[in-house]
Amino acid sequence: MEMDKEDIFGKLIQHAGPDKTSPGFTGMVMKNIQIEAELALEREAVLETILLKLQPESPSPLFQKAIMAQIAMSEKKSEEPIISRKAWYLVAATVLLVIGFCVTGQSDTAVEATPDVLRETNNILASFSLRIVVLPVIYPIAMFALSILLFADYFVRYRLIRH
Repeated sequence: MEMDKEDIFGKLIQHAGPDKTSPGFTGMVMKNIQIEAELALEREAVLETILLKLQPESPSPLFQKAIMAQIAMSEKKSEEPIISRKAWYLVAATVLLVIGFCVTGQSDTAVEATPDVLRETNNILASFSLRIVVLPVIYPIAMFALSILLFADYFVRYRLIRH
């Protein structure tokens, strides 16, 4: 069945033969190309005149003032500290409690009762050093870490931002 279709198709192609163009075909095509080229030049000239007549828009002074006001408002943002005031009070209270515990606590060593101020200061510092050893290790580590954070806050806020 397919062979029959191919044979029929082949006979139709032989019967039809090659297409022949009209004698003026090439001339007509070239004339159409020339007309299209002339129309494109005219469109381009019209477009250039339109673009020359249009001037670039400039924003109104009110627009500029509104933008500058928004920029000024964004720059005036209040600086909030990294560590809040409540946290500072808590740190101060903790430090005072630790120092108070170390100073006022009873020492296991005998204290000589002498009026010498240096000896009394030495005894107080010795008592302090004995008491601070009793505290858990996490307290000095936390105080050291907190001091590093506070120093970093000060350095970033007042040294880098201001200069």
